[in-house]
Amino acid sequence: MKISLIKILGGFTLKEYQQLQTDLNTEKETNKYLDFENDTLTKANATFFDVLKSYELKFGKNLSIDNFKKYLSENIKPAIIFYKCDGINNIEVQKILSCSEITEKKYIEFIKSLLGLEIYTNADDLIYWLNLKINDWIDLKYETDLKNFGKIEKWLSPDECFKYIVEKRKGVDCEDVSIFKYTCFRIALMHQNLWEENKWRLRCIVVNVLTVGRHCALCWVKDGPNDWLPIESTIIPKEFEYIWKNNQLLRDNYLYQIDFSFDVDYAYKKI
Repeated sequence: MKISLIKILGGFTLKEYQQLQTDLNTEKETNKYLDFENDTLTKANATFFDVLKSYELKFGKNLSIDNFKKYLSENIKPAIIFYKCDGINNIEVQKILSCSEITEKKYIEFIKSLLGLEIYTNADDLIYWLNLKINDWIDLKYETDLKNFGKIEKWLSPDECFKYIVEKRKGVDCEDVSIFKYTCFRIALMHQNLWEENKWRLRCIVVNVLTVGRHCALCWVKDGPNDWLPIESTIIPKEFEYIWKNNQLLRDNYLYQIDFSFDVDYAYKKI
């Protein structure tokens, strides 16, 4: 593999950078990567490693899923974020994801009805197939909190989500679908003994969409791109397969201005 000076200065994509790192680890001589005459080799080496260092800062966290986990733990610290989930009272936002044991059992039976008795050993596979099944099953019309509850804002708890979405088959809005899906994935991962090692990969992320306004989307750190990939809730659920297979990351969507995120344990000001 040879890289010209134009390529060095022009920049790498993440995929090219990952391949370069792999090749550098298996080759003994850096010279093999440089397409220059001998008299310019020293200068080219300096340019090469300067650019490589800058790309390490830009892409280093995305080189592997372990790198991204380390990046999050070192740079994205938990924060106390209050939100008027019921439209009136401020609560710590992550507490909305608390679910009763009785309702957890209902979620387990619901998940079994979608996936059967299949055993998953890979968390990505479980998230992908369960999300497709949920999208097909829900297929509900979006409904505002104002119409459902007479309030501009009301976030449903996992218990309430199950009641409205599964038992009553009623339409709800974005945060309710995100909370419902979060609970489904959390319980499914727990049931397959995959939760503890993967729970950091699942978050509800609140964004401001330029064309819509505030929106809540469920996101997952997919192995490969090693970054937050939207498992969309109500804006574009039918586009999920395309988003997943083409690794369209949340932070690459210019329409989304990220506000904050949360999981069952903590809230965060960044992602």
